[in-house]
Amino acid sequence: MNYHFYISYTQKNSPLAQRVTELLNAKGYSAFIYPFMEAGIPYGQGITNAIKNSDYFILLLSSDCYESSHILNELDFAISRKKVIIPIKLDREELSLDYRYYLGRTTMLNLDPDNPDSLADVINTID
Repeated sequence: MNYHFYISYTQKNSPLAQRVTELLNAKGYSAFIYPFMEAGIPYGQGITNAIKNSDYFILLLSSDCYESSHILNELDFAISRKKVIIPIKLDREELSLDYRYYLGRTTMLNLDPDNPDSLADVINTID
């Protein structure tokens, strides 16, 4: 299946990832969000196929990502597939060195952590 967007996030940010999906769907876009994967497909294969079959890669970036090797693997794979990376920064923490390496020259969208309604504004900039 093909998607407009692949959404990469930590489990802690799962509700926010679901909200991003809803906002994108309301604009007519399709989005892949784990765990909505075809049953019986191995995890790695399902994730890499979804990234490969997406036009854009949205990274919900927070300090929680720095603890997850899976998020970094997804980002690395998306870059190797020449996907357009759209990082949405969820907090005010400085990027880790790994993420600074991968995203140093990428325009960052910033969510206002003090204003939960800012998510819709951020998503509206994606067109």
